[in-house]
Amino acid sequence: MNMKKKWYDYLWILSLAYLILGFFNIMAAWLGLLCFFIPLIISMVSGIDAGQFVEHFDDEGAKLGYCLYKVGCKGPVTYSPCSTIRWNEGLSWPVQSGHGCIGCAEADFFDKGSFYDHETTVLPPGWGGVEATVDKVGLGVMAVVGVAAAAHIAASAVVQARSKTNNKHIGEDRHE
Repeated sequence: MNMKKKWYDYLWILSLAYLILGFFNIMAAWLGLLCFFIPLIISMVSGIDAGQFVEHFDDEGAKLGYCLYKVGCKGPVTYSPCSTIRWNEGLSWPVQSGHGCIGCAEADFFDKGSFYDHETTVLPPGWGGVEATVDKVGLGVMAVVGVAAAAHIAASAVVQARSKTNNKHIGEDRHE
């Protein structure tokens, strides 16, 4: 028997497309996580979290390649691709040559004031700026999540208690 196929016989194509698009969505989410965590890990390893800062340009930390933030480097707060592009046909960039980043590739560079004044910090002032450790940030995030979880538990308990008092008559036998 030669039966004509109905429209729903082709739903498998829609299911396949849904699965493929879902796979790409998951891959994009993982890529986003990688784009977030890789710079975070690099900054932790590079000395910012370890507290390895140069105090003066002629101290031992400068010779060892410590972070130049305390002597005016704006690298942690500058959104410039200098470390990947490198200047002079890929030869070097200021931090690699021992000078702090002044943020010259950012928009409105000349309107931001002195080259060596810190315009901003990576974290809010209460957290200690760039000098804050990952432990402080982690404790703060954990405290916020804990408070939110406690508020959710309390609100759920209140809603459940109200539900029990308002619905006492449900399930009672109403035959008189």
